[in-house]
Amino acid sequence: MTHRIIASIAALTILMVSQMGFAQEPPEYNYALVVGAPVDSEETNYVSGLLYLDALSAVRVTATFSKQEGDDENAEGMVLGADGGYMMFLNNERISPYLVGGAGLVLYTGDLGDALDNEVFAYGGLGVFYEVTDGFSLGAEARFDVYVTPDFEFSTATTNLAAVFHF
Repeated sequence: MTHRIIASIAALTILMVSQMGFAQEPPEYNYALVVGAPVDSEETNYVSGLLYLDALSAVRVTATFSKQEGDDENAEGMVLGADGGYMMFLNNERISPYLVGGAGLVLYTGDLGDALDNEVFAYGGLGVFYEVTDGFSLGAEARFDVYVTPDFEFSTATTNLAAVFHF
């Protein structure tokens, strides 16, 4: 009888310890859809797709869009952008900070396209995902852009907030 009690206690202990280990492991995702907006309303909204390479890295492709008016009240058009980048996560926990870097292109259409030159840029920054539930996170990112064309210039920091859907 004593052996059965000891064996039962040992089995329950092993089961509890193994379950605690599994409960702490974060889920692994292959993809994410990020829908974001800038904190500064003059910037453009964006949609990103992430492809996780492993638990701590991902590549992303982003599309940006907005309707804007130029300095001249009659100049209107769409601002369209696309960029690609690499994300390196510092951990794979509920709060996951990351570093990001990449390059992209901004296209001006309509009357804005006649008034402004298209732009090529590189960027770098940092951000964080906060996992609210399994498969859904909130994100924040700050980045600096360096415009290569039409003129070489550094931009101020851009801050974005996002909803992140992992699958």
